[in-house]
This record gives sequence, structure tokens and C-alpha cells, in this order.
Amino acid sequence: MNELRRRSASQSSPDPHWLQRVVDLLLRDLLATVQTLNELVDFDALLDKAVAAQSQKLTWRTSVVDLMKTLKFDSSLGARRKLSAKLGYHGDLHANSAEMNIWLHKQIKSRLVENGGEVPNDLRV
Repeated sequence: MNELRRRSASQSSPDPHWLQRVVDLLLRDLLATVQTLNELVDFDALLDKAVAAQSQKLTWRTSVVDLMKTLKFDSSLGARRKLSAKLGYHGDLHANSAEMNIWLHKQIKSRLVENGGEVPNDLRV
């Protein structure tokens, strides 16, 4: 302990990289937690089961519209724009819907993972 005090007293300025190291450790722990949740809950199986219960063939893995239909959300363009804005999309909501759709698809899937497979309230428009 005294050695630590001597070292810190002898340093004229704090380590400029300490915050980055803390952030890196927190991100590593967060990613490990998300990976653990993915292993505990088979999201693909849950969504496939939801699709099987519906009368139409939905390709939720590649289509945000079909993912939203699988979750029984309004999947209209207006609803996707509204949800994208609510979740913090920074692109132009009216210029490039393909870019927004890809972003929104990732956001919905990540929110499902973070919430253990349950639909979180922030996805409800």
C-alpha cells in the first residue's frame, strides 16, 4: 500500500488512459453477459415458433417488416420511422428507408437479447 502511495505521489499527472481501460473492461463484461443470455435463451427458436403460429411465411431473420409482424407490431413505414426515431436513429428517416430498416432490425434483435427474449416496453410504439 505504501508503495502504491509513493508511486502515485511521484507521478505528476494521472494516467490519461485510465478511463479507456475502465470502459474496455465494462464493455467486455457487457458483451459476455449478452453472449450468456444468447446461450440461455434460443431466440431463433422463440421467433420461429411465433412465425409457425401465424398464417403467413415470414422471413424475420432478414426483414425488419417480417420481424415486426412476428412480434405483432405495426410494420408500416410510418411505424418503422416512429420506432426508429424513438430508439435514437440518427439518419434521415425519409431519405433511405433501407438503411433505417437494417438499423432497426439490429436494434429490435439486440433489445430482445438484452431483455431475455421478452419484448421490452421501449419497442412498443
